[in-house]
Amino acid sequence: MIVTIVELRLETPIGEEEARSRVERTAPMYKDKPGLIVKQYVRGQDGITTGAAYLGESRADAEACFDHECDSRLTQKFGPHHLVVRLPTAS
Repeated sequence: MIVTIVELRLETPIGEEEARSRVERTAPMYKDKPGLIVKQYVRGQDGITTGAAYLGESRADAEACFDHECDSRLTQKFGPHHLVVRLPTAS
């Protein structure tokens, strides 16, 4: 298994209510992603640091989910200051 961590830095902070609204809008896109076991949205206390952690079955699945097209969408929406890290799980 592999964990993919996506960190986004927003220009303006969002509160818990806005974060929840964004989750409700985007979560359905991930419902049937091949190899995705679970996605957990995160928001830092500052409201600027946001993102998600994804648990996937394989590196290939993770790379298919976060391909060049996805990276381009993130850059277009959030600017070039996002981070995608893929780490294998210990078990």
